[in-house]
Order: sequence, then C-alpha cells, then structure tokens
Amino acid sequence: MTTSLAGIICLQGYLISDTYHKNENYFKLNAHRALTSIGDKIQNREFVSLFDAIRKASHSLGKNEHILKNICSQSSTASTLENEELHLRIRKALDSVVSSVKTDTIGFKNNLKHHKAHSLSSVADYEYSFYQSLIREYTNKLNIQHRVNAHQISYFLDSELKKNDINIDYEFAVFKNGITTPVKSANFVYDNNGANFFKSSLFGNVDQTENFQLLVNFTGKKSFVIESIGLMVILSVILSLIIMSTFFYAYKLLKSQRNVSEIKTDFINNMTHELKTPIATINLALDFIKNPKVINDEKMRATYLDMIDQENKRIHAQVENVLRISKMENREMNMPKGRENLHDLVQSSIQEIQDQIEEYGAELQLNFEATKSHILANEEYFKTVIINIIDNSLKYTEQTPKINIISENVKNSIILKIEDNGVGINKKDKKNIFENFFRESTGNLHNVKGYGLGLAYVKQILDDHQGEIIIESTKGKGTLVIIKLPLIS
Repeated sequence: MTTSLAGIICLQGYLISDTYHKNENYFKLNAHRALTSIGDKIQNREFVSLFDAIRKASHSLGKNEHILKNICSQSSTASTLENEELHLRIRKALDSVVSSVKTDTIGFKNNLKHHKAHSLSSVADYEYSFYQSLIREYTNKLNIQHRVNAHQISYFLDSELKKNDINIDYEFAVFKNGITTPVKSANFVYDNNGANFFKSSLFGNVDQTENFQLLVNFTGKKSFVIESIGLMVILSVILSLIIMSTFFYAYKLLKSQRNVSEIKTDFINNMTHELKTPIATINLALDFIKNPKVINDEKMRATYLDMIDQENKRIHAQVENVLRISKMENREMNMPKGRENLHDLVQSSIQEIQDQIEEYGAELQLNFEATKSHILANEEYFKTVIINIIDNSLKYTEQTPKINIISENVKNSIILKIEDNGVGINKKDKKNIFENFFRESTGNLHNVKGYGLGLAYVKQILDDHQGEIIIESTKGKGTLVIIKLPLIS
C-alpha cells in the first residue's frame, strides 16, 4: 500500500511537472508568434502611413508610369538611383513630404483610412518595391520615437496577445544596437542577462547599420502558466489527500485490529487464569468433602464449604466486573444516586479491602482537608472507583506500598488525591490507560494479574458522576490520581 501510494503521488507529480513545462513551451511559442506579428505590423503600418503621400509626390513630378517602370526595373532599391535625375527630383520632393507628414502620418493612427488601403491594393509589384525602398531610405533617418511610441506598441501587444489567449502583465522597451531607447513602458527594468525577455526585430534594415529590437518581459508568466494547470493541480491534490486519508485510515484500522486481537488474546488468557484458580480450589474442596473422614467432621466440612463460598464469590466478582463494563458501554447501567459524604465513602472502601492492604503491608495515610465533602453519588459504584485505584497502588509496586489520600476544596468542587510510590506509568502508555483491556506490560508478559478493565471502569463511573480524573505519573517515581467532583449543598 505504501509503495502504491508513493508511486501514485510521484506519477501525479511527474504529470503536473510535464504539463507545466509543456504549457510553458506553448506560452513561449505563442509569445514569439505574437511578437513576430507585432514587428511585421508596425513596419507595414509605417509603410502604409507614408505610401499615399510619397506616391502623390512622385506623380506630381510629371513623369508617366512608363518612365517610372523603366527606372524601377533597374533596381528595387533607391540606393542605385543616385545618379539619375528622376531619383534626385523624387528625393527632393520626399524631403518636403516626410517633414510635413512625420509628426502626423508616421504617428500610426489606430484606424487606417479606407482610401489609403484602396490605393495600396492597386499598386503593381515593381512599383510597391520601389516605394518600399524609398520609404525605408527616408524613415531610417528618423529617430525611433518619431516612428513608433509606447502607446502604439501597447496597442499592438494587447491585440496580438489577446488573439493568442495570453492575458498577463508585461513591460517592454525598444533597443537600438543593444542600447535602450526612450520608447519603453513606465516600469521597464532590464537585467544584464536578459534571460526572461522575449525579443522581436523591428524595422528590418538591409545594410544592418541599425538594429532595432522589441524586448518584452512578461512579469506574470509564471503565475499565468501555473493558473493554466491550476484545476489539474487542485484535483490532483484533492485526490491525493483522499487517497492518503484512506491509506492512513486503513493503516490505523489494521493497527487497531491487531491491537484489539492482541488485547483480546491477553484478556482471554488472564480471564482463564483468574477463573481457573478458584475453579481448581472449588474442585479440590469438593473432593475433600467427599472424603468419608471429612464428611463426618463438621468442623472440616464447614472450612471447605467456606472455601467454596469464597472462591465462588471471587468468580462472581470477576464476571460481574466484565458485565458492568458491557452494560456501561451500552448505556444499560442503572446507577441511582443520592447525597453521600466522600470522606465516608473513602473510609468504607478502605475497610472492604483491609485484608488486602495488610497482605501487602501497605502504609496508608489519610489527610482530609476538605471542609465540604457531600457529593451526589451511587455508594456501591463509587466505592468500586476508590477500591480499584487503591488496588492498583498496592499491586503495581516493587517495595512496601505507601499510599497517601488527600482531600481539599476548590471553589464548588472537591478534589480527592490518591498518591503512591509505585512503579509509575510509561509516558507512551498514559494516553491508553482508560481504554478497555489495556494493561501496561513488560514485553509480552504481564507481571500483575488482572483484565485491564479497572481504570476503564473508573472512568465510566466518574463520567456518569460528572467527575473528572487526571493521572500524573513518571516511570519509577509513583503515580498521582486526581479526582474532581462537584459539591452539593
């Protein structure tokens, strides 16, 4: 299960990573496509903006189309026409045209006029090439800020990015021969390596004397790519959490079932041992009673009958403890309560196990400091609480048991403390001491007889009495049991 879970998580991680890189490459492809289109559109826009004015200027020279065609057929560039009279005259006319239209026409108005587009569509290829050469020659003389501005680049960027489904923040700048020009966005910052920038050529120059580049930094690229796989990541995380939760639940359930199996086996062994001893004693006593010598001896017969009675009560008490726990868990326990004095209940409980206290040679000290000690309790069940706690203090010790019982009042409650010098409880076992059948052990061998029901039973009874129980213990330094109960008038 662990291997499968790890494999599934690793596979999901790989798929998410692979999708991220694919989306990142797809973003780069769309971004480069958009920037290339922007470069072409800005250059074409410049040509379209100047074309109509330059065409009219050339026609105003009085030269017919036949002569213009012959000149254009010699070369598609204006640089080879320097010695031709026509070229000189056109250049002179263009000087005045460019100076008059550069502040307006080169401004690239967002809406191209219809008659300009119509004029351009009627131009033959040779004439288009001629005008293109002339326009390039004269626009190259202009400063970059006279050819394009930041607002126009933003307009084209927004338009092209929208077509390619890219909706993120960006900063840009136009570079000339590697140096930043004034045409840039307000918050543009250039780092030396330029690794995060997308580049596109602007205003291609035949002789490469000037090289303009548009650099765009998509500041939200990473977030944009992550958002593109956001739904996939969220679903993967949710599914992974569900799988992990199921895995850990199954693991906890299996572990719990194993513990329950071990506890039940231990309980059955202890129960068998606890019942086997009194049963064996009863059988032995019965055998003696059947003996003719004993059956006629009234004194010996009474002794063995008393032994049978004691062992029978012992069996009954063991079975009753188990039945009480079952009834309390099923909420079938009938526990009528009345006004009781806690101090009297403690003393009465001690008297019932006085023989056991003497057997262990225990030192018991009472220190009742509480001035108010009346509680609402069931005498029989509450005495069982005190007896169980004292019984644990007697059994779980490696020396002469010393038990100190103290009572005190705190506001509207009475606190009963039972402190001993026993072996204490391991820190890891403290959280389980109120569970049914749990018993602290050394390895797989329990050193003390019992079923592990005592403290579980105590907790159930105190809960029914609206009481609290706290156990403070350090291994090898004894245990302090604190019981808090509400007082009644």
